[in-house]
Amino acid sequence: MRLERMSTLLDALSIDAVVRLTRPDWLEGLGCRRLADLRGLPRAGLRRRCGPLLVDTLDAAYGDGHESFTWFAAPLRFDVPLELPGRIDSAEGVLAASEQLLLQLVGWLSAHQLGAKTYRLTLEHERRRGRSSDDAVSSTPVEIALAQPVRTLAHLSRVLHERVHRLTLIAPVVELRLTVTDATPLAPPTESLFPEPGGRAEDAARLIDTLIARLGAGNVRHPQPCADHRPERANHWVEVNAATTAHSRAAVRQALAQWHAQQPERPLWLLEKPIPLLTRQHYPYYRGLLRLVSLPERIESGWWDDALIKRDYFIAEGRGDDGAVRYWVYRERVSASASEEDARWYLHGLFG
Repeated sequence: MRLERMSTLLDALSIDAVVRLTRPDWLEGLGCRRLADLRGLPRAGLRRRCGPLLVDTLDAAYGDGHESFTWFAAPLRFDVPLELPGRIDSAEGVLAASEQLLLQLVGWLSAHQLGAKTYRLTLEHERRRGRSSDDAVSSTPVEIALAQPVRTLAHLSRVLHERVHRLTLIAPVVELRLTVTDATPLAPPTESLFPEPGGRAEDAARLIDTLIARLGAGNVRHPQPCADHRPERANHWVEVNAATTAHSRAAVRQALAQWHAQQPERPLWLLEKPIPLLTRQHYPYYRGLLRLVSLPERIESGWWDDALIKRDYFIAEGRGDDGAVRYWVYRERVSASASEEDARWYLHGLFG
């Protein structure tokens, strides 16, 4: 229907069609019986008396208003299959064919300024005749989780190689499918004149991803501080997995820095079990007489879990195979009635 024909039909409608949008007695007082009469009134006065809703409704009905639509935006998704020209029954063949999918993935990530955090390579197997549907395995998914968003071909390919080489193909592969299950915005890398100390965060993440792919997530761990003053319980080791993002690792480093700023000097190496020391002239003895070079640091904690410790820690200097060495030793606190000879000394840590 043409717009002119639509306007003619609307003009003939009774004013009852819009009576709910304004005061009906006011319209009758003006002599408005049809929509054409209402549209003949001055727009400014009509908007001032009846409000913008009536005027906007008439404009929308007659096609005079400016309508804005919220267009549907399809979610960003990378899910690309690749039908192989023949059967593949080796990991090398799967990796060679997957390079084409990885190239498409890198182009898609670069075009959308994204980085892949988790992606999946699905191996579709050949269905053999004579095998029941319960025994047949149609596909093998290879799930990969990265430490931080990545879109470089070398990194994506290296991690995929480590995972696929550990697989045992249960049947020939006839199709591959690469799917990105989690992608986040990733800014382009910035080059600085001077390198950052300790290397870039991308290099550390690349190493973590390679170790996880080669050794398994349960075998790659990092320390996490605990709210406990007892040295042997001041931190514990947790798995490095997809949830351990660059932000969470930065938070751990910040917490460790704040903790170290508030604590006295701590050794680089903490022994799993303290070593009892001999005493000579009331001083600890380890490969020679140790010289205490710090004031005592008293740690008394653990009464709530039946692991109470009462210790006075010292930094001591002694002789080692390569010269002077600093040790972290402590003296167990004894009761007031005990003598000085009853105090027992232990070696608990080594400074780097």
